[in-house]
Amino acid sequence: MKGIFSKATLPAAAAALCLSLGMPAFSSPFDAAASSGAVQEKGKGADPRKKGEAVKEAKRQSLRKAKKETAADIVLAKIGDSKLTVAEYEQSFLKNNGGEEAAQKATPEEKEKFLTLLVNYRLKVREGREKGYADSSDIRVEMKGYRRSLAMSFLLDKQITEPALKEMYERRKVEIRASHIFFRVSPDAPPADTAAAYTKAMVAIRMLKQGMPFSAVADSMSEDPGAKTNSGDLYYFSSGMMVTPFENAVYALRKGEFTQVPVRTQFGYHVLEVTDRRPNVKSIHASHILVRFPSANPSHDDTLKAWRKITAIADSIKNGVDFAELAKRNSEDPGSAGQGGDLGTFERRRMVQEFDETAFDLKPGQVSGIVRTRFGYHIIKVTEIDPIPSYSAMKEELRRIYQRYRFPDEYKAYVDTLKRRYAFSVDSAGVRVLLSVVDSTKTPGDSVWHAAPTAAQEATPVFAYSGATTDVRSILEDLLENQEFRPLRLTAENLRTILDRLSETSIVNYRTRDLETEFPDFRALLKEYEDGILLFKAQQEHIWSRIAPSDSALRVFYADHRGSYNFPDQVNYQEVSVTTDSVARLVIEKYKAGVPFDTLVFRYSVKPDAKTKFGISGLKPAAEDTLSKTAWTMNVGDVSAPILGNGYMHSVVKLIEKQTAHPKNYDEAVSEVASQFQEYRTKKLDEEWIQELRAKYPVTVYTDALAKTFAQLKKD
Repeated sequence: MKGIFSKATLPAAAAALCLSLGMPAFSSPFDAAASSGAVQEKGKGADPRKKGEAVKEAKRQSLRKAKKETAADIVLAKIGDSKLTVAEYEQSFLKNNGGEEAAQKATPEEKEKFLTLLVNYRLKVREGREKGYADSSDIRVEMKGYRRSLAMSFLLDKQITEPALKEMYERRKVEIRASHIFFRVSPDAPPADTAAAYTKAMVAIRMLKQGMPFSAVADSMSEDPGAKTNSGDLYYFSSGMMVTPFENAVYALRKGEFTQVPVRTQFGYHVLEVTDRRPNVKSIHASHILVRFPSANPSHDDTLKAWRKITAIADSIKNGVDFAELAKRNSEDPGSAGQGGDLGTFERRRMVQEFDETAFDLKPGQVSGIVRTRFGYHIIKVTEIDPIPSYSAMKEELRRIYQRYRFPDEYKAYVDTLKRRYAFSVDSAGVRVLLSVVDSTKTPGDSVWHAAPTAAQEATPVFAYSGATTDVRSILEDLLENQEFRPLRLTAENLRTILDRLSETSIVNYRTRDLETEFPDFRALLKEYEDGILLFKAQQEHIWSRIAPSDSALRVFYADHRGSYNFPDQVNYQEVSVTTDSVARLVIEKYKAGVPFDTLVFRYSVKPDAKTKFGISGLKPAAEDTLSKTAWTMNVGDVSAPILGNGYMHSVVKLIEKQTAHPKNYDEAVSEVASQFQEYRTKKLDEEWIQELRAKYPVTVYTDALAKTFAQLKKD
């Protein structure tokens, strides 16, 4: 049954062993109540040992909280009348310097350098605020637009995506083996068909409750074609490999349990049983020795011959012979035998099931018994097991799976929840006004696509929710601004689709109205963005507007730094580029026989510009590549022996010109002069500005506090 698997598949299988199985490849938590001694075993007093551990844990939590508060309270620097705390420094350092690992490795000098940069940044932002840039209309407009673009994605990430990713990650720590009994019914099936499928599923559940084996019920009732061969077994999987309702159901079951009511997915109804739950791993590294069957349907003699050979190899392993050496001498897998049977690292479901099941049951260093697959007999050795990575390491992979396969449904459910919470409604009068003013033959991308509404029409509500409304005027503005709608003809059907989409964004945007109060990190993001704008405007006024160089200033700068502008040793050569050494030698013979080099370039060179530039390189640094280095050793007019360049091209070059290193005049150096002048002037103006700001807003740095940064990271 392929359909129940999500489309998030695992990488393609390696070597001949890897096989699709008919489906896509794909600590006990501390009880908070116990920490206060409130939880007792029924009929007994609290265990004093547990109570003691609870007290210790409470103390550890209290200490961690105190340390966190201390980091927020320790002042690292004062900038005028504002403070920079250790916590603020740490947050900025982690964000800009590569995270916790970089912070742990940072030297005192690196920390001090970053502190200087951070203080200077805050000085400039402070100056921007003092000058009132934040209150300017252009910045207010930009901030409003940024908030609008950020708020919805922030809210959806916080309330939908992030919780879902954490749940997926926790589920990834466990792999499930499950079986199902399937009854097909499409999402848009008539009620009678849906009821019939449900009834059949309930009959199957009743049979299971009466004690019939799950496999027997699957064999007799399941509409999954694979059930005839696997009795409904879906093998092992973990989060993100099944459609959401299916996954939710199996992760709610313990081993040996089956669902008491049918589970509905877009494919139909399922009755599910969990046959195994076990800790998951990311991948294993394994080797194998294969004795191959000569055909897909081996005879008895063929299998007996292979069995005798594999048992002899197994005996040798038991007697201490090296596995890799045996694989090199005996394995009939051409892809791995030369590497001592090494198959590399692979994840669950990458190999045929018999191989996969055995391999994932082995521990590092353990060798399996003899395993039969359709390819032949195998002996498997696992050398390494990779555990599930950390949440931070897996987060982006989980996000890609979630956004592609699960987010749309969960977003719709979230929007429906908001609509119920805020009593969302569509005003039919507003819809009629819209239909009357838009031109159904036009799109919002056309020059004239709606009639001018009256003031009363513009103010007519289309959506209403929690005392707020979205009126006709707002809808017309959204139609004009939203690129998604610009190619759509404004027919009644399309307009209904557009209104459905706008109803979603309207209600979610309404939910974002108090994000600054609800989420301090959202407020911090807005401030960070505003700080960046203020910094830009302040630097524009104090630095960039003052560094436009005049020609006279550039000439003075050139004169002061004349020795910095020089041409290196240069060569100019003509090249015939061919694909083989033999053709290159033929070119040399032709040249010696009197054929002009221009003709040889035109006739033999395979470079695209050979016919337009006749293979002439133009002056280039002598040290640039193999061809120019070779040309530098030649005399003008000489032709080289074949030169192997770029790994596969063979070239013959004729030296046209050599120039030794010499100074550039002003016109030749002007672009470099302008660049270096701007860099020099920017640095000088920045230094002068920083001095002015430090005088205006006195800076005090507490160097002893700098040594306390990231103290908790080191202890952890």
